[in-house]
Amino acid sequence: MFTRELLTASLLMAFMPVAVAHHSTAIYDKDTQVSASGTVTDWFTGRPHYALTFVGADESGNERTYVLDFGGISALPRENNWDDSTFQVGDRISVVGNPSQLRNDNRILVESLGTEFGDYSVQPREPTNGTGPPFFVPIPEEIALPTIEMLAMPTGWEWADPAVIVNVHGDAEGQPPRDYEVHLPGATALLEEHDFSEDDLQDDANLIVAGFLVEEGDRAMVFPAMFGILGQRGLRFPYHGLQIAHDYLGLEYTPPEGDARAAGRPGPPGGAAGAAGRGPGAAGGPGGRGPGGAGDARGDGDSGEDE
Repeated sequence: MFTRELLTASLLMAFMPVAVAHHSTAIYDKDTQVSASGTVTDWFTGRPHYALTFVGADESGNERTYVLDFGGISALPRENNWDDSTFQVGDRISVVGNPSQLRNDNRILVESLGTEFGDYSVQPREPTNGTGPPFFVPIPEEIALPTIEMLAMPTGWEWADPAVIVNVHGDAEGQPPRDYEVHLPGATALLEEHDFSEDDLQDDANLIVAGFLVEEGDRAMVFPAMFGILGQRGLRFPYHGLQIAHDYLGLEYTPPEGDARAAGRPGPPGGAAGAAGRGPGAAGGPGGRGPGGAGDARGDGDSGEDE
């Protein structure tokens, strides 16, 4: 069905420059699965999304040119550290995924991809239940906020005290890709307690974020329990997110025994729009990445322990 949502999405993609457009996966028919195979003709790794183009035969044997879409933040390539050299013109591939619902649109949203160097599948990312490791401490009943876990990439940041605000474009299970404000501890606390500074956050970083989600109209804020750079390290501060959640809800925060840093935390976020001005520009592809995928992230706890 060609809905108003699809019409809006197609108009946005028609008139927005490719370098800055962040599309929604709503244009794909999630109830239909197609398969195709063929030969790579182009491999794009720039912003805002990775794209793999190939010529091949559809299920009826007809030759077509396809463009593979890896989703809002290109999770599959980023999790596997694919770069400019991963695919070469002439490589053979096969794909299973969801077709576009737009007329004369040969894009496929990838579910699984077979390559000359291995087979890959998009893994569902189930949201944490908010009660256990590795991201959350037990959540009091009075904190009636949903939790969220997502892959993301930074779009800008404000590195200051009493809070560092990192703007990201994130992809969470069950939600369309969108922009979020991640409210980290202040610059001083990050440096002194986690040895993490502004220089450690690069504009092509592949992030994983988990925390409490607050939505105010078009604004989405995350009070994080975990903030990690895939393949490098993860920062854990569950009590930070818990305290901001209390403050936001107007509740008194009683520091649990494990929260040695309760004093001097930032208060609830104000009503102003998110941070602006710092971080990556619209153009330019991703740079070097650390080894490994999500499993390589190590957690720095509030107590200062590494995992």
